[in-house]
Amino acid sequence: TKAVIIYGGWIHPDKSGYETHTQLFSHLQCSPCGFASHCDYNRECMRRITPEIVAAAVIGAMGTKKFQARG
Repeated sequence: TKAVIIYGGWIHPDKSGYETHTQLFSHLQCSPCGFASHCDYNRECMRRITPEIVAAAVIGAMGTKKFQARG
C-alpha cells in the first residue's frame, strides 16, 4: 500500500522507509536528531513540511492530478 510518511527531522527515511512510500524529510543541520519531544530549533524541520507539500504528496501517491474530497 502506498503511503505518505512525514518524518520531519526525527529519523532519516533510509532507516525505516519503504521505496513505495513518499517520504517527507527536512534536511537541516540538526536533522536527524532522534528527539521525539524536545527540540532546540522550535521544530523547524516539521514547519518546513507545509500542508501544501503534504497535500501534493498525497495527490501524487494517489496517482491523480486532482483530489476531490467526499463528504
